[in-house]
Amino acid sequence: MKFPFFNSIPVEITQVNIAYNTAMHSFGGMKAKKKFVYKLPFSNTETVPMRVLKIEVSAPFVLKKMNYSLPADVESGQKMVFELRCEFDGKFAYSGPMNIKLNALPISSRLAKK
Repeated sequence: MKFPFFNSIPVEITQVNIAYNTAMHSFGGMKAKKKFVYKLPFSNTETVPMRVLKIEVSAPFVLKKMNYSLPADVESGQKMVFELRCEFDGKFAYSGPMNIKLNALPISSRLAKK
């Protein structure tokens, strides 16, 4: 049996915290529903191409789908916007942060060859 009101659970993301390799960045929040899309911009400001290896979303959210498959290569000076199709994994209203972890390495790194 499906309960339609579960899809309309109010979700208030007070801020988005993005852990990028060893740095942490915080951005403003948003109001959402149980299922939502978060657009994660990535700009390669390095002088070498970067390979985005992994993007993770922490509980109580689940990453269901993305517009790019990983690993994704980003040339120097290039920008990409990852559209993260997320779902809130709870049964009650939520107000709090959303944490995202993004790992990227220079393509010349042997660790980025995976």
